[in-house]
Amino acid sequence: RRILLYTHSLGGGGAERVWAVLASALAERGHDVHLVTDFAAEANSSRIDPRVRTTVLGGGHGATIRRLAHALRAERPDIALSAISGANLKLVAARALARARMPLVISWHGETESRSGWLGWLGCVLLPLLSRRAACTVAVSDGLRATLVRRWRAVASRTVRIYNPVDVPPVPPLA
Repeated sequence: RRILLYTHSLGGGGAERVWAVLASALAERGHDVHLVTDFAAEANSSRIDPRVRTTVLGGGHGATIRRLAHALRAERPDIALSAISGANLKLVAARALARARMPLVISWHGETESRSGWLGWLGCVLLPLLSRRAACTVAVSDGLRATLVRRWRAVASRTVRIYNPVDVPPVPPLA
């Protein structure tokens, strides 16, 4: 499968680390994985498997939406996933701009995303629309799922909890 994962950057801790681990695990299983970010960051780049193709879009929000739409048209992934409120909004907008049909999975990784700037707030306010446009909305905990459904009005039947993966380094062979 061709899989596109999108988020703002690999800088930071939670969702950014999850995206690096997820991209690598999918590539290790033989999928064609393309990790797309708005800007470059080194924080989690060491976690990225060499088989994962990476693209940095650069530019402001409007430019990244246009460039992401171009990537969706050019790549034609089987599925596209995004992490964090603002990136979720931009992926849904880019798919509409690209007139693409691939399923989207949007994910939330914390209850403070609505306070992460105007784009994060807008992504939460527009969650009822975003969750109708996505095949699935993912929350990383039961409490966050409840908040997305009750407070932000995500579509309950398509909102699921999937815990963050655990990145366990390989165990060296015993003598």
